[in-house]
Amino acid sequence: MTYKKIIKFILLISWMSIIFYFSNQKADDSSKLSSGIIVKIAKTIAKDKISKTEKEKILEKYVTLVRKSAHAFVYFVLALIAFSFFKEFYGISKKTFFYTILLCFCYSVSDEFHQLFIEGRSGEANDILLDTTSSAITTSINYKIRMLKRRKK
Repeated sequence: MTYKKIIKFILLISWMSIIFYFSNQKADDSSKLSSGIIVKIAKTIAKDKISKTEKEKILEKYVTLVRKSAHAFVYFVLALIAFSFFKEFYGISKKTFFYTILLCFCYSVSDEFHQLFIEGRSGEANDILLDTTSSAITTSINYKIRMLKRRKK
């Protein structure tokens, strides 16, 4: 394996480890993290203290959006890294496209399965669908852009 392939492999495993780390958090810890992010953003926007009632309303309104956006984001990044890794072996090809989406799908399934064993967490088919859709869209756009660039050369 070349130096470039090794670096990309390390990046891929590192990102998958980050996903695993966040999935390994107990439900309470994961909720505190999401809630903390939302409250910090709300306080920054409001530039004031937020009452407990306002805080609860904001959390109720945005917690699902933030959590699902996090899913989409981490699998967006995973798809970019995986595509880059597989490109080292197969170039800009249908194999690279297919293997990227397959890896992201399989990792999402394993991630949701893993969460079944974490206190307060559950494996959600909707999350697998979201993760895979995010990966597929990212990979499709990435593939299309690279194919267009190749044609221009």
